[in-house]
Amino acid sequence: MIVRSVARRSESVARRSESVARRSEVRAVQMAVAAALLSLAGCAANEASTEAIDAELTRLEHEAGLLEDSKAIKRLQRSYGYYVDKGMGDRIGELFSDGPDASVEIAGSGVYVGKDRASEFYAGAAGSLTEGQLNNHMILQGVVHVASDGLTAKGRWRGLIQTGRFGESAEWAEGPYENEYVKEDGVWKFHKVHWYATLMAPYDPGWHMSPRPIAGPSTDNPPDLPPTEDYQSYPSVHLPAYHYDNPVTGPRQEPAPAPPTVASSSLEDAWAKLRTIEARAARVDDVNRLENLQRSYGYYLDKMLWNQVVDLFADNGTMEIGPSGVYEGRNSIEAYLYSLSGGELGPLEGILYNHFQLQPIVTVAPDWLTAKARWRTLIQLGVSGSGSGGSWGEGVYENEYIKEDGVWKIAKLHAYPTFIAPYEGGWANASQELLNEYSMGRGVEPDSPSSDEYRPYPAVFVPPFHYEGNVGAVDAPVVDSTPNDAGDRTALEAALAEAASKIERLADVDELDNLAGIYGFYVDKSMQDDIADLFTDDGVVEILGRGVFEGNDRVREYMHNLGPVGPRENALFNHMHLQPVITVAPDGESALIRARLFVMFGIYQTNAQWGAGIYENEFVKEDGIWKIDFLHGYQTYYTLYEDGWARRASGIFAPYPQLPPDRPQSVPYDPYPAAFVPPFHYANPVTGRQ
Repeated sequence: MIVRSVARRSESVARRSESVARRSEVRAVQMAVAAALLSLAGCAANEASTEAIDAELTRLEHEAGLLEDSKAIKRLQRSYGYYVDKGMGDRIGELFSDGPDASVEIAGSGVYVGKDRASEFYAGAAGSLTEGQLNNHMILQGVVHVASDGLTAKGRWRGLIQTGRFGESAEWAEGPYENEYVKEDGVWKFHKVHWYATLMAPYDPGWHMSPRPIAGPSTDNPPDLPPTEDYQSYPSVHLPAYHYDNPVTGPRQEPAPAPPTVASSSLEDAWAKLRTIEARAARVDDVNRLENLQRSYGYYLDKMLWNQVVDLFADNGTMEIGPSGVYEGRNSIEAYLYSLSGGELGPLEGILYNHFQLQPIVTVAPDWLTAKARWRTLIQLGVSGSGSGGSWGEGVYENEYIKEDGVWKIAKLHAYPTFIAPYEGGWANASQELLNEYSMGRGVEPDSPSSDEYRPYPAVFVPPFHYEGNVGAVDAPVVDSTPNDAGDRTALEAALAEAASKIERLADVDELDNLAGIYGFYVDKSMQDDIADLFTDDGVVEILGRGVFEGNDRVREYMHNLGPVGPRENALFNHMHLQPVITVAPDGESALIRARLFVMFGIYQTNAQWGAGIYENEFVKEDGIWKIDFLHGYQTYYTLYEDGWARRASGIFAPYPQLPPDRPQSVPYDPYPAAFVPPFHYANPVTGRQ
């Protein structure tokens, strides 16, 4: 049961009851034909029941397919980012459709049409890296919508980019992709890749002081068509069109026509179809659970909650961080982790240890008992009042997992840090000494030496991929071939209902993931009314010590207080919404999400700030639409770009004098350098420990 963390208006109870009733009505309509047919008597009843079962099987096959499509598209897009990182232009080209109108357009490059031309473009723009060259291309915050026919899709993504030359330069770039995808022979490919540059700037003195304009088309390899849009990056402002309407106030999509019913030849045939559907849904569910597991690892690691971290591992699990060597078994892993904090359990006063868990590609083995995953980590380290302002880090995980008694656990955690670098100068000053300090145990010895060769930046090293081939493929599931003795028609109907509920919960996860990403993209561009429209009528907002604002009118007032509506010249407010741990209630009427906030703020020629925090948000479903019910943002730090988080960080933000809250903040705390853990809405996913 989801327990509310604030007192709500009494009419919210009635509203929730009405919502549940409406949701039940919707579900009743979906099953009306089946229910009517199943109620008939005699032979006619059996025939009608068979028709209803076949219709429901066909619908669930289609819905499970759309869930698999969404996962495949995300895998495709994230793989693209990893390939761009290392200048793997040949692999990028293979991700494109064979269609003659496939295209790529990056910032002001112009349009390259066709798969071969896309390959040529990436061979030049993202060709093989040379020693000392960095080209990190993080793919974040996906909002993916698959067409009802399962053949095309669109996605908005955030690209956060770190480029540079060791000892010489470091640069930032950021902006959204608005991409189109097509399924060819069961494999998702890019139909259109279009990246819009929001900002491009040197690390020093920062984006607010020396932003760079968008470069025009190449003269060495001219595009096939000119740029489709004429715009400039920060300090100018441009809002690339969203491929989606506001998910709450936008026009309601008409239900897709039901796919043609495929008849089952027998009751046994129907059971076999259901087992295949269940297998497809189970694989999607496993991916979701594994993503929640690894993201939880990151949140526990942030606060040096070593006991919770160790609990995520199998008894014989292993941990290897860069050159650390391999620590084998939970006792050894625990000793290693405690050595990193001087034997203390976090959170620790004055210590910042952020480890973002980003860009997952999860591969579940056919036996459903093991899995592998590639992840990206972005790292922020700091000891308050010491050093240059903190340290940056970035790297890749190639991890393995095992399912024991139905619970996923980490079997092998292997981190390949690309670099650890001081805040001053950023990755241009990447340091082997800092990397060793970060990764090597203190007073403990690994159980075995490093498992493979590892060379951090400035070397060009590609952590081995656990996957190959068509990354956007939707593979057929492996289904238990044991003869079915599951029972009669009544048992089949019950199993169908259970499968329908599970698939609906999995669809809820996708919708909530999209909603969270959409919120972040709206905040980027100060779309104040669009943001407020995402809330319920009695929604609540509580952010960064500003106090509690209750009801949609007050939420809207709070959002408008942040500034004028819409994008503004000379202002940057990138509001990254990352690392969601999504928990949907069994009835599908409410949900909770923990997510990471990462902010790049800047006023041209005036100032810039970094910000970070944690969201613990509540959602409800009304009339089949997910809405934000309580948005609660906890401030980790805000700091001036020139300072870095370790040198100076802001205290807790105070309420706005011009906009007093309805109530003071509900959870008293101080941000970094204080030691504070925003409360988790979930227990440890392995042990259930709170």
